[in-house]
Amino acid sequence: MKSVVFIRGKRYTILPALTLDGIIAAKIIEGSCKNNVIIMDNAVIHHDEALVELIEETGGKVVYLPPYSPDFNPIETAFLTLKA
Repeated sequence: MKSVVFIRGKRYTILPALTLDGIIAAKIIEGSCKNNVIIMDNAVIHHDEALVELIEETGGKVVYLPPYSPDFNPIETAFLTLKA
């Protein structure tokens, strides 16, 4: 196992309102929010026990999308412009 040091800056939470027409509103909040529902796809890293425990310990709830269902994950398309 390799030890990794993380250097973190400020954290931000992005709260988008998404419809079939795209993002209709968004709010950026400095810091993390409590009682979040984290919706993740089925990437192997998303099923890591340590990650799930960390989310749940901070009051979050983990929900997974069904396998092979990008149509249930429209936020990925919406965030493509932010990642570019």
